[in-house]
Amino acid sequence: MPSLLPRAALRALSRALRPALLLAALTLAGAAHAATDTYDGSPVAGCSYDDGSTTYTCGALSNTNDISIADGYTVIVNNSASITSGQTLTMSGAAALQIAGSLSLVTSKLALSGGSLSVGGSLALSIGAASPTIAISAGTIAINNSNGAVIHGTVTSAGDLAFQSSMRVTGLVTANSISIDMHTDVVASVRTGTLYVGKQSSLSGNVNASGDVTIDNHASVYGNLTGYNVVLKNACAYISGNAAVNAINIGAQGLVGQTITCTGPGASGSSCVTSKSHGNPNACSRSGGGTVSDLDHILISHPGTALTCEPQTVTITACADATCSAYYTDPVDVTLSPGGATFTVTGGSGSGSGTVQQSTAGSATLSASATEANNANTCYNTVTGSSSCTMVFADAGFSFTIPDHRAEQVQSFTLRALKAGSGGNVCVPLLANVTHNVNFSCAYNNPASGTVPARVSGVPLAAGATSSCSAGGAVVALPFDASGTASATLQYADAGRVTLSAQLIPPSGPYTGLVLKGASTFVAAPTSFRFTVTNNGAANPAATNDTGPVFIGAGQPFQAKLEAINAVNAVTANFGNESPAESYTLAQSLVAPAGGRMVAVGGSLAAMVNGATPQATMSWDEVGIINFAAALANANGYLNSGMGVTGNVNIGRFIPDHFDTALNGTVPMACPVNPAFGTPCPTPNAGGKFVYAAEPFDLSVKAYNKSGAITQNYEGLYAKAVTLAAYNGVGGSGAANQNPPAAPAGNSLNPATVAAARFAKGAATADPASLPAYQFAYGYPATSAQLAPPTNIWLRATDTDGATSLRGTSTNEALVSVVSGRLLVANSYGSEALPMPVGVQAQYWSGTGWVNNPAYSNGTAVALTGLVTFSNCQKNLANSGTNTCAVTFTLANDKLTFAGGTGKFTVAAPGRSGAVDITLSKGGTQAIPYLPSTTGRATFGVYRAGPVVYLREVY
Repeated sequence: MPSLLPRAALRALSRALRPALLLAALTLAGAAHAATDTYDGSPVAGCSYDDGSTTYTCGALSNTNDISIADGYTVIVNNSASITSGQTLTMSGAAALQIAGSLSLVTSKLALSGGSLSVGGSLALSIGAASPTIAISAGTIAINNSNGAVIHGTVTSAGDLAFQSSMRVTGLVTANSISIDMHTDVVASVRTGTLYVGKQSSLSGNVNASGDVTIDNHASVYGNLTGYNVVLKNACAYISGNAAVNAINIGAQGLVGQTITCTGPGASGSSCVTSKSHGNPNACSRSGGGTVSDLDHILISHPGTALTCEPQTVTITACADATCSAYYTDPVDVTLSPGGATFTVTGGSGSGSGTVQQSTAGSATLSASATEANNANTCYNTVTGSSSCTMVFADAGFSFTIPDHRAEQVQSFTLRALKAGSGGNVCVPLLANVTHNVNFSCAYNNPASGTVPARVSGVPLAAGATSSCSAGGAVVALPFDASGTASATLQYADAGRVTLSAQLIPPSGPYTGLVLKGASTFVAAPTSFRFTVTNNGAANPAATNDTGPVFIGAGQPFQAKLEAINAVNAVTANFGNESPAESYTLAQSLVAPAGGRMVAVGGSLAAMVNGATPQATMSWDEVGIINFAAALANANGYLNSGMGVTGNVNIGRFIPDHFDTALNGTVPMACPVNPAFGTPCPTPNAGGKFVYAAEPFDLSVKAYNKSGAITQNYEGLYAKAVTLAAYNGVGGSGAANQNPPAAPAGNSLNPATVAAARFAKGAATADPASLPAYQFAYGYPATSAQLAPPTNIWLRATDTDGATSLRGTSTNEALVSVVSGRLLVANSYGSEALPMPVGVQAQYWSGTGWVNNPAYSNGTAVALTGLVTFSNCQKNLANSGTNTCAVTFTLANDKLTFAGGTGKFTVAAPGRSGAVDITLSKGGTQAIPYLPSTTGRATFGVYRAGPVVYLREVY
């Protein structure tokens, strides 16, 4: 029965029978849901009402009935409450719901067009994809199961606020701390103490944090950020805008898109920045990136004139702010007047086309309505540049459409002279088979100014081809055919949205004195983006493979600029001056080597102004070829025309900035400290290494960038053969300084090549089968005048691309001292019946004499068999009357090892007395190639003088 009574009767009945009604309400609490608790001054069970303040005070809130709070009424609940999925909550205007405890709001049935929700404790929101308009505040807030929701209003938490759903908040979000769960995209501007953006999540909006901010892996903040200590974790954390911080730590592939300002005490420059960023940040995959916007108003752009016999196209723009510097990016239905037609501006575009129409001649005021709009529409007359919403409809005029096209492209169009037919809603030709001088003029819409005019059939609509559009335009003679149509062409060299107007006052004929007008707006987009990359004026060769020309060394600065150009490759100077300004995205990628290491490019290109970025100084720290690819940032095309703009360039080849060479292994000997006789290591190599002339030694060559890091891409096809050379000093160059000493001349380093195949990750060692060795022109047994003194050489590496270890005073080339050597075979004495040990000493030439070399040792014994010459036999060892040997000598021990420069081998007992000369070489082959042997004498049957401890004769 209550549902059949009018509200007034129900109120009277409730006051009279209130006890019974309360009992009935309690009895039916679990019944099928149909009741609504209406807070509009009417009695509500369990609540007291103060008429003066229009406030309800309740012990509880129903968790079964629908709840409706009227404009201007306040409901205070002194306990915790829950609103469940089956309930509908309705609020409007200045309605207020205040919960003293906690609130669980778990329903998408929200008819909230205004008001406020205040919760003293925790608020749990689970509202599906609802779109309420309300201001929310609570002690703490957790939002989940609300993907796609839009809260039109502010959200304030005295404590923590946790976003666990992807959603948007149009008002300011304020909290003591804010966390965004992983895989969650939030669109909102926030003010907080601390902020955490979880992995693969995003926050689109400006951030004002008084405390610390952490942006996790692959997480992003799209906007400007103010914070205390800010951490961009490893792997692609990102801030798109400016960052004002006390300190910031940027992890691997992290990126701050704009300027970092250090705000701490005494901070200057980038003193607060700690960066471990490497790789290619622009190759990162990031989520989110929405915009914080609400629909402020609709802007109608129109030519100011139209025909009564056909619809007139206008542009409708959904503006997110009063100046339309940002677009509202959700879909919106717009109804235009006159005509009453409804058109949809699709989501993400911000603008679209619609038509207005009026069948009677005269002026009309254009208007646009959209439910989401907060303010009345505005207008822009594309011909006059005024904000007038007046459109003049005429029964006769011009009709033409200029398609959107590329800047300076020749665009054909047809101009029709029309009038309203007898029925009024059909256009028929006005002029036929006649030539008229039509006055054309152009007007800049977006940007609002320009430097060159449009040209119709080659005629500039200004004083000249390099002047701005003039109000008077220019006259073009056009022949109209039988259908009232004339053909013409249009060219506009710049970028932007421009309106072309046509006017004719026929000088004779039936329409003398009639003013024919018409206009069409078009977008001219750049044809492409063009990169200009140079190395101090030298053009980038844009190599495509490993045989392509060299551009620059890794890490060395190069210059880059990006321009928007038209169909004839001229700069479109208006690109970047639009409102809102068009911009570009830049992707950096590795072209070669395939599978190589891509590191971030140093430096960045700024925004385009007047069609070009300022020239930027950039660098890349690796070897190979990279690619820059620019694309229009506006996914809907230039000025939402659908025309994208792209451009790319290969940059390279990059080669190593320099090589470093270093000695490896144990072959080079350590220079002795305070030697008793002449040192083998001249200054400045007193604590270094030395090697014998002609002795192979191990060497490493490493490729580096300008910062001193190894270029790991220097391998495979992108590594080149390296030639080694010896010089007489750090940074020495020229033939006069090569292969020291100058006298005696004829010294050489051989072999002197490290094959390209030896390089792996930028480092190579010489091939063990062909280690380099430095050879003096003369060796033992040359005279002292011919022998070179100990000599320092610095080992240079230069590849076939010209990369070298020569860097002037900063050169880091291996230093080694080289000495002439010999093998001294000592004289020995012993019994003819016993094997005889023969001592050997490794020596070097000090410049004045031969010195024993205690630094020499060999890990592998030298096998002497076949490498020992026995000659000049004497006495019983010789054939009668000659010094040829009568016996065949053998070695009892043919293994020669050295320790401290000394070694020995053993000759088997010959069984006869006599003497023989021993040389450790045979047929011109030395036992140790780089230690030519002296000749020693072994005497059998004669004992060396000296103290004898024990002597025994064996028979």
